[in-house]
Amino acid sequence: MTKGWENMENQLAALEKHDSDQDEKIEELSEACKNIDNKQTELEKADTYIQEAHTLLVEKVQGI
Repeated sequence: MTKGWENMENQLAALEKHDSDQDEKIEELSEACKNIDNKQTELEKADTYIQEAHTLLVEKVQGI
């Protein structure tokens, strides 16, 4: 019976470690998602700026 308890304790320890590892990976992925969202927002702002600059340039050239 002691052997059975040791086996269950080992399995429990392995599961707890696996759970902890998964929590860590989830946290890393959450941070990565936030970074991607921030980068997307910045790219959208840059795209808007470029479009506005292009519009102004076209208007200026048409006025020449």
